[in-house]
Amino acid sequence: MASSNEAPGSPPSPGRIPGAIRACAAVALIPATLAVVGTTFGVVAQLIRKDLELDSIQMGILSSIYLVPLAFLQMSAGRMVDRLGVRRVAIVVAVAAGLATMAFALSGSFLTATTSRLAMGCAAAFGMPMYGVVAARVLSARAVTLAMGVVSLAFGVAGFLGGLLGDAVLARGDWRLAMWLVPILSVPIAVIVGWALNLDALRTSEGSAATESVPAPDSAQATSASPAASSAGLLALLRVPQVRRAVIVAFAVGGMFWSLGGYWNAVIARIVWNLPQESWGAVGGAFQLGVGISAPLLALWAMRVGTQLPIRWCTGLAFISFAMWIFSPVELGATASQAVVALLGVSAAALAVNIASALRCVSDASAGACVGLLSGAATLGGMLLLVLPPITTLIPDSTPLLRTYICGGAIALMLGAAHATTYGKQGGDGT
Repeated sequence: MASSNEAPGSPPSPGRIPGAIRACAAVALIPATLAVVGTTFGVVAQLIRKDLELDSIQMGILSSIYLVPLAFLQMSAGRMVDRLGVRRVAIVVAVAAGLATMAFALSGSFLTATTSRLAMGCAAAFGMPMYGVVAARVLSARAVTLAMGVVSLAFGVAGFLGGLLGDAVLARGDWRLAMWLVPILSVPIAVIVGWALNLDALRTSEGSAATESVPAPDSAQATSASPAASSAGLLALLRVPQVRRAVIVAFAVGGMFWSLGGYWNAVIARIVWNLPQESWGAVGGAFQLGVGISAPLLALWAMRVGTQLPIRWCTGLAFISFAMWIFSPVELGATASQAVVALLGVSAAALAVNIASALRCVSDASAGACVGLLSGAATLGGMLLLVLPPITTLIPDSTPLLRTYICGGAIALMLGAAHATTYGKQGGDGT
């Protein structure tokens, strides 16, 4: 957020840039560590199912329960961060994430595992809203676009590491070892967050807000701060056309991101292409690597041409590459599968630019709520796609391959609808 002697939307002064980078990086540590174990969960899902003696319905619930608070709590979490400030919330969330993941690592039944996974999701629900608030308050509008790309890079690297960790855990046969990563790091992360967010620039803007909770849709940047305004609610945000379009894109592309990044890639690799178990982690890692590498590059492109064209290209690529991944008439081996899945990861990088496009059309006071809304829509799409496979088991005389194709058709339909929305008239920088 610009100080009193800086114009709104102007670049931060050089003295504030290192502090802004520290603040953004520190807050990103919380969701990034959860992303590592989230990807690992998808790789070792069969070990968890066998250890806890779960049936397919129970495994589907355990897989998707983590996404329930991410789908429905992020909007409220964002408004809480807007009102209470990032620093105090972030410290509590870092410790809570560690405790919840420790409980999951120690769980011995379906009930304790689902309860702890739900608690992990509640902690994760604050991650992106916190990052969005920090970025919106200490960076210029153009820099926010790049910051969203960089955090996607961090998540991609985290997911790639999670895939490698999953392969290592598969070799040892003990899925619980991987889950201890978050408890071990939670206290150091809380200390780092408390230090990095103790910045004059951030303290000045904590709890402040814009004179209008949601500016006009064609506003290129949030207006300057005033203590009087409050974080915008759901209906106020949805009145902004760019936000509405961003929600549709987030639901479809985010659904693909969460379902393929967490569980679906391993299912397709196993059922559709009969890839050996030792390749599942590499396939999941290729997806996350594609997201991570392309996200900052996509953000740089969006800074030059606006957000509409990159989002259009990415949603189109998502539709085509997903169709190749699940419906290809040519059999895909391990290497070809990793290449196609990496393209899917590239297309999923649109989520970062999509959030940046919406943030340009709302005020700093509503940054947390806006990021929470879009992240929640993305996770809701993923949750529904993770719940879909167990539901298709109710189809009489259906085979696993047929059920996978049915679910794949639903994903492809969502991606096609998201691509269609990119051809509408855009506000802000989307033209």
